[in-house]
Amino acid sequence: MIFFIFYKFVFFFPDFLEIQRKNFYSFLKLNLGKEFKKMQPFINVNLKKKSFKKSSKSLVPISLYFFYNNYKFTSPEISVQESIISYETYSCKFFMPVRICHSLANFNKVKWIFLGTLPLLTKRGNFIVNGTPKIILNQIIRNPGVYFNKDISKKNSRKFYAEIISKRGPWIKLEIDNKRKVWVDIKQNEETKIPLKLFFQKFFKKYIDNLVSINNIDVFNAKNNNGILKNYYDENNALFSSSIKSSDLIFELGKYGRIQLNKKLGLSINTPNLTPTDFLVINNLLLKLSLDKINENVIDDIDDLKNRRIKGIDELLQNQVSIGLIRMQKIFINILKKKKNLKLINTEKKNVEKILDKVFLILNDQPISNALKEFFNSHQLSQYLDQTNPLSEITHKRRISCLGAGGISKDNASMQMRSIHFTYYGRICPIETPEGKNAGLVNSLTAAANINKQGFIQTPYINVYKRQIQNQNKIFWFSAENQEMKNIFFNSKLPNFKNVSVGVIKSQLKNFNKCKINNVELIATSAQQFISIATSFIPFIEHNDANRALMGSNMQRQALPLIDVEQPLVTTLNSFKILCDLQVTPTSKKTGVILYCSKKKVYIYTVKKILFNKLYKSNKFLKKIIFKYV
Repeated sequence: MIFFIFYKFVFFFPDFLEIQRKNFYSFLKLNLGKEFKKMQPFINVNLKKKSFKKSSKSLVPISLYFFYNNYKFTSPEISVQESIISYETYSCKFFMPVRICHSLANFNKVKWIFLGTLPLLTKRGNFIVNGTPKIILNQIIRNPGVYFNKDISKKNSRKFYAEIISKRGPWIKLEIDNKRKVWVDIKQNEETKIPLKLFFQKFFKKYIDNLVSINNIDVFNAKNNNGILKNYYDENNALFSSSIKSSDLIFELGKYGRIQLNKKLGLSINTPNLTPTDFLVINNLLLKLSLDKINENVIDDIDDLKNRRIKGIDELLQNQVSIGLIRMQKIFINILKKKKNLKLINTEKKNVEKILDKVFLILNDQPISNALKEFFNSHQLSQYLDQTNPLSEITHKRRISCLGAGGISKDNASMQMRSIHFTYYGRICPIETPEGKNAGLVNSLTAAANINKQGFIQTPYINVYKRQIQNQNKIFWFSAENQEMKNIFFNSKLPNFKNVSVGVIKSQLKNFNKCKINNVELIATSAQQFISIATSFIPFIEHNDANRALMGSNMQRQALPLIDVEQPLVTTLNSFKILCDLQVTPTSKKTGVILYCSKKKVYIYTVKKILFNKLYKSNKFLKKIIFKYV
């Protein structure tokens, strides 16, 4: 028996399709149930029922609750291969128990209802919609929270502003002018610019006395009060319409947006929505910035990856489910409020059951399924999979886009947005990007990049202690925010000289810098972790011009695969990893030593003697290959 002892540390790149699988798994396990939890109770209506006498009226309360933790999925009716052949969607049905309550009739019933069909992610990281492979691009967006900036459009301008980005709801811009007056600009359908005090008087009257006023002129002085209010309480101003209340004006930050805002403002608030306290602290910081009481280091860099996160499959599908739930809620309420149904609803259980059965039958229109179909057929981030060759397929699946809803438009994108930021190294490839209008707006993840739970891009590093690489320790993953205080050397080997200054990157200084070799704290795991998969296929890329490397990485994805595969004379040995992750080639589930290999059989020697036959239906050639464990 032969034993192989691996004593040297070896770094293996993670699975290239792990991001898609993790995101879709989190959607099925967590995000789908969260969306139903937000809508609890789904319906809680008091219907007015007219009796036979015109003067008398009575209320009929009906409520409906979802058991959002107990939803179930059925297994797909057809396989992936059958869905491609029959031009159908590879999907499953999902059901959820619902409790219906009618207090007057003492009616309380639990029933399983069919909510819709959900397209499933295949093992190769794509969806099958109407028989065609489709993918959902990962979108890179600005992280919800508050960001301070300085207006440099005018010379010698001292105009500062804070931009509050919400997860759901309009964005808010608080700006202070040269006269030190704070204005609120809500970016919704129409821009409405109003003083902050007027905004507080409309929505947060209790906190208006806490606003810091530097100027002696009070906005709400008794003499000028009527004139100012007439100017802003205009019929054209949608913000001050009588129908809008403080409860309707909700700015949802989300869990991670609240964490970012608490760090920035030094608060400890747990609510996911914006509060009056947030506005007060932002107002104070803007006033201190205008008076030079705070260092301008508070101003944020928008292009820094610590302020940008990845919006994956889970969040995009979750938004579509919320749209479908809102439509479903309207259908419920409209049916229950019809005159015919109001006559039947009374204190008897039989009539209540008849009407609710009608409601559930009408729900077979599947508002959730229709919302998902609209997303896969018309959304900008839902695209047909590029299947020219395996490289083009895996590159398309690891692409990130700034475009789409909540992102950047092509026409308004400046050169600064398209340029390479120093935090891209190890996370976003600085070379591979499309040519044309999408240059710099559509990028590719590097070969070793990963995404954490919060949606930030991470890259691996190895610890270094006094010029000694700590290979025996595990690899540490760092986001752009976590590596700010570290000296990082971008190579997998340190020079042998002692008192030498080497080039490092330090995010705190926002530039490349030099430090002594003894002060290096982190080192790269591999030389290929700073470029994408397609770029790493180019041999001796360090000797190429960046523009030529860009064209080379794009042109490789246009090459047609050969019928007879040949071993290249010069290669970077990355093709095998791509073929394994895409499952293009047959792979064994057991580890061992290959004893015999042909076009039909592969004999593998393992510790356990197990016979295992694996047939591939997708390809005639792969169909005949049999794995035999000896």
